[in-house]
Amino acid sequence: MLDLGWSELLIIAIAALIVVGPKDLPRMLRTLGQYAARAKSVAREFQRSMDEAARQADIDELRDVKKDLDSVRESQYQMQREMSQSFLDEGKESKKKAGGKTGAGKSDAGK
Repeated sequence: MLDLGWSELLIIAIAALIVVGPKDLPRMLRTLGQYAARAKSVAREFQRSMDEAARQADIDELRDVKKDLDSVRESQYQMQREMSQSFLDEGKESKKKAGGKTGAGKSDAGK
């Protein structure tokens, strides 16, 4: 984040000692530490909420994809049922036609 070397930190410490004074410097540093901890906590919570939102968006997207796949699967099953029923109906119709022709042929042969 901040690129501070040892020399910059030493200058900041000397300036803080002069401005604040040796008596109030520990209290000021403690307060700054507390603010830094709070800022870090807020940043961590923000990151956690962003991760959760991204995860939730992925979950919602996956639910939509699953719903689409379920719809396609149901359409496929419906087509299979219709085709099976159509084949069964055609088979019954063919048996009726074949049975009628065979029956007529037998009756003619018996005369």
